[in-house]
Amino acid sequence: MTSSNANQIRTNLKTGNFDFGIVTEPTDKHDLNFIHLPGESRWGLLVPRHSPLADHDYISLADLEGQKIIVSAQHGTINQLQDWYGESTPKFTIVATYNLLYNASLLVSAGVGYALGIDGIINTNQSDLIFIPLTPRITARTSLVWTKGQRLSEAAKTFLTQLATDLQQQIPTD
Repeated sequence: MTSSNANQIRTNLKTGNFDFGIVTEPTDKHDLNFIHLPGESRWGLLVPRHSPLADHDYISLADLEGQKIIVSAQHGTINQLQDWYGESTPKFTIVATYNLLYNASLLVSAGVGYALGIDGIINTNQSDLIFIPLTPRITARTSLVWTKGQRLSEAAKTFLTQLATDLQQQIPTD
């Protein structure tokens, strides 16, 4: 297993280094087969515990006004955020992008800005950071992906068949 981002997973799938990858939405899957995995994760803001925003139950677009924000560099993230804030013009500044939320958490701890990301990736129980969900709610799903037209090994086929059976889903055909 390798921890990576969607772009690196796509590259490793295309070169044959990976049979499968697990990606979080939003991600471009036009050339990938996929099975949605159960559950979803909520988008929110990672902030230091001493931040003025730390006492909020939820973060709205108005709360982000004038803030320095760190966002995912993953394809489709900006579009998803634009869907969240709609016709409004955001009044925050994107100061950095990240490939892995852990790296963004280090920037948040260093005071560079607040990171928009999904819940459950950073263990905030043992850190100086807290996660505050966005309102209105935005969620992300995860998918198991593999390259369309890829010849899978017998072990990979068996794994995929068992997963599809367990999840009661059909295996996509190319």
